[in-house]
Amino acid sequence: VQCVHHLNEPLVTSGLGRHAASGGRHLVGEMLSEPVLDQSLVDRLTPAVARRGSELRARIAAVTDREVRVVAVTKGHPPEVAAAAVAAGFSDLGENYAQEMLAKVALVPGARWHFVGRLQSNKVRLLAGHVRLWQSIDRRTLIRELAKRDPGARVLIQVDLAGTEGRGGAERGDVGALV
Repeated sequence: VQCVHHLNEPLVTSGLGRHAASGGRHLVGEMLSEPVLDQSLVDRLTPAVARRGSELRARIAAVTDREVRVVAVTKGHPPEVAAAAVAAGFSDLGENYAQEMLAKVALVPGARWHFVGRLQSNKVRLLAGHVRLWQSIDRRTLIRELAKRDPGARVLIQVDLAGTEGRGGAERGDVGALV
């Protein structure tokens, strides 16, 4: 069983300014230097993330004795939040956006990355080799691109059971062709 947990409460609310907007890169004159983690921010965030993780695991344990893998989704948060999640014991991290994931992969070693957002075929090339589990596969074009760029990739097929227009997910009748 897998539980995707979004770190959706703001952990970082101020003080990041242009540092966060630049993907963790520091501004040097008019040029951006290589990305660097703000370790003091990681150290400040880790206890809060660890506390949330303990609370979440306690809630899960209260309803099941089965093993549950928690995937902490760091969408929209700076790389320091992903690093704090790993330091707090979350080894599986999820990301919705290719560019955001790539920036974090370079700065957060030890994480097992899951791609959980709607995937575009052209992003597979960028992410291949970095993603442990592709969770939102819903089209044959994605299957073909993954077979080409990331043979043996682990995938989950996303199925649109509600029939919601404009949302990701394969129609029920198309699932057999994807598996």
